[in-house]
Amino acid sequence: MDAFIKIDWSLKKSLHLIENRNEELYEQLRDRYYRDKLGNEIFMNATNMVIYQSDSMVEYIQKIKSDLFKHIDSNQFLDKNDTMLEHIDKKDERTLCSTWLIGEINEGYPQHSTGFANKLKTKLNTYRKKMVELLNKQTSPNGERDTVRLTIGLLPRDVYVPGKGRELWEVYNFDNMPFVTDITTLTKLQLDIRNTEGVFLDYFYTMGLARI
Repeated sequence: MDAFIKIDWSLKKSLHLIENRNEELYEQLRDRYYRDKLGNEIFMNATNMVIYQSDSMVEYIQKIKSDLFKHIDSNQFLDKNDTMLEHIDKKDERTLCSTWLIGEINEGYPQHSTGFANKLKTKLNTYRKKMVELLNKQTSPNGERDTVRLTIGLLPRDVYVPGKGRELWEVYNFDNMPFVTDITTLTKLQLDIRNTEGVFLDYFYTMGLARI
């Protein structure tokens, strides 16, 4: 289990680096906007929306991590840097995590679960949709077709498992997984969001330069 704590720490380090890089790029975008507000207003508005949506998504996942932590050990708390992770005794707890994250599986059509991981999947889909909607005729010469160019991930699709068939995204990623594995998976999603944020900031910065 200590290996997952090290992985989580490594992911958090990468997360910190990409956040710093995104902040620097945002400052460049903002400086250019103040030099030419009329010519860069469209891209500045889109950039602010990217920042807002990404911040909200990262904070939402952090709250899931914190709430899961309290669910496992009510005497502990998890800060935004996950610094208490190594001190929890129930690092390998599976049942409580699965119950909280997965809940019950509805076998109807479409199949879905009732836990917090399903809510997370819905949030991720909404986040991705809002990012794609920012690629419009004003900000992008190719519109939503540029999603291929941008290589946007964050598609929480169901997974085909050999010998089992189709599994829900949340079941594949969180069912019967140790607590520390769940935390690491959630941290990886936070990193994916910040990477997506960086991709869009780069894109709008480049599109703005093309108009100069």
